[in-house]
Amino acid sequence: MKSMMDVTVGKDLGDDITKAYIAGFLDGDGAITAVIERHAEKKFSFRVRVSLDFYQHKAHIYLLHYLRKVFGEGYLGRSIRNTHKLSLRNQTTLKNILPLLYPFSRIKRNQIRIALRILNTVIHKKSDLLRVARLADKLSSYNVRSQSRRKNFSTIIV
Repeated sequence: MKSMMDVTVGKDLGDDITKAYIAGFLDGDGAITAVIERHAEKKFSFRVRVSLDFYQHKAHIYLLHYLRKVFGEGYLGRSIRNTHKLSLRNQTTLKNILPLLYPFSRIKRNQIRIALRILNTVIHKKSDLLRVARLADKLSSYNVRSQSRRKNFSTIIV
């Protein structure tokens, strides 16, 4: 049996128990978001970037270190008050991780589905960009905090 610490992202996250644990962690203390941002190097001057975030009280930060080790990457920093956050923003990594978590998620399945549609859309035309930007708007509607904090919506592209 493969150790949970010997995981290479893109191949596997380990056994089903590990995937179920991570999916449950995401369902309870995680967020999937998509940000529409200006990007000078992009053909249409914008991009939609998906982020996978896990939150935990500072007393349990070791859990975020564990997840970071399993994923093999991620930015670990402070969030609000005594909370810390692990953020995964590498789009290729997210394309590999999210399908592995999907079957085990109970609460964030729709968000995973939307995020994967965003991640798997190739932007050839401005209409493709608008489609993924609208998906980002839809994804943000699932996140309560996004509604009061989000500044960029698909309308900025038009």
